[in-house]
Amino acid sequence: MVPVFDYALLISEAGLLDTVFDWTVAEVCRQKAAWLDREWDKLPLALDVAAPQLFGARLAPRLAQALQEQELKGKQFELHFSKDLLLMDPRELAPMLEALK
Repeated sequence: MVPVFDYALLISEAGLLDTVFDWTVAEVCRQKAAWLDREWDKLPLALDVAAPQLFGARLAPRLAQALQEQELKGKQFELHFSKDLLLMDPRELAPMLEALK
């Protein structure tokens, strides 16, 4: 049994961070699309983004593809970043956040 707070580290150590993130994004988009015609469509959905995904420069295209496959708009989601990630060098961070915008 893996405590919830340890799973991210284990996934990262196993080299599966991108695979699990892509699966999670696809599943969240699929679920949101299923909720669109129901009373649950107003429920907010959020994705936690780890530094390797943000700094891999592939986050925006990966999210765009998952949204497009389910015919969703990016404004239907929230992206959550750790405080430590957001305190990094703004010159490095700004272009990546702009691409997500």
